[in-house]
Amino acid sequence: MRLTVKNICRDMPDQEKKKIDKFVLHEETNGEFINTVRYLSYHKDRFEEDSVYVVDEENGTVMGVVMATVDSGRSSVLSHGGTTFSGPVLCLKNSYHSCELVMDLLLDYYEKRYKEIKFEITPQFYSKRQTGVIEHILQKRGYRYGMSALSNVIDLFGLSGEDSVFALYDSKRRNQVRKAVKKQAFVVSKAGEISEDIWAAMNENLHNKFGVHSTHSYAEICELHSLFPERIIPYEVYAREGGYAAFALIYKFKNVFHTQYLDVNYAFSGEYPNLFLIHSLMQQAVDEKYRLFSFGTSTERGGEIVNEGLFSYKQGYGGGSIILPVYSKRLA
Repeated sequence: MRLTVKNICRDMPDQEKKKIDKFVLHEETNGEFINTVRYLSYHKDRFEEDSVYVVDEENGTVMGVVMATVDSGRSSVLSHGGTTFSGPVLCLKNSYHSCELVMDLLLDYYEKRYKEIKFEITPQFYSKRQTGVIEHILQKRGYRYGMSALSNVIDLFGLSGEDSVFALYDSKRRNQVRKAVKKQAFVVSKAGEISEDIWAAMNENLHNKFGVHSTHSYAEICELHSLFPERIIPYEVYAREGGYAAFALIYKFKNVFHTQYLDVNYAFSGEYPNLFLIHSLMQQAVDEKYRLFSFGTSTERGGEIVNEGLFSYKQGYGGGSIILPVYSKRLA
């Protein structure tokens, strides 16, 4: 092998971008669609990027990728400021020696340029193959383990059919969901587009309840949906007698069925349309053989503060929790 590190630039040929993205999306890597050039391009000029890839010059094969952004003082680099997790992406079926060669090139590149490097890496269990080799190499190189958040997940391994989903819930949640299912007051459907009215209603609820707004603007999320219509999927719930009741935007990762956004019309809250929706989505995730159902994070300030009410609500569906890991190193 004759390995070289190259920069990922906006003006690079589309063919090369597609080759990088094909590598990231391959089933044998730990990359996800949120780590692709195509996905992260929606940020446009929001970040200064210093993303790189390793290529074998003998055959043109991509061997590794890091999507990264630089802080305003150009003293530190993070992979990637515009997404939940990123970190080094490798082909995990390759030998340890091959992975270490690629990692050494990627790490050398950043360590020669910055005083601090942070990798918010893909969590364990997200990939089809486990990513211990990446964490092992990072620790060998002196990177320290930390966290960015605590995330709620449900292990779906071995489940089959609706009864197995019901068995996950605590007794209170099970009764609530059974009530919503039995009443047959709502209909869930996959939407072709993301409704601007629903997006606005969701943001109003986020502002009123948590004092925040969605990470993505309506224009941004529509752009991302158009780029990845098979991976970013909106679901809507309407009452049979009329009226919007609940909403979910799903991110389909390789191994994880993730609720990126959830909303409910509080006019229907006593009838549990949001629980009905989540139950339907969990059944779909089981049917499609996903390993994990993810509710996302329940923490703030880099994992320091736990929203215990939110954590408890998610836990009622029978889930556990995982750390979103960060590896960092200071060089000065």
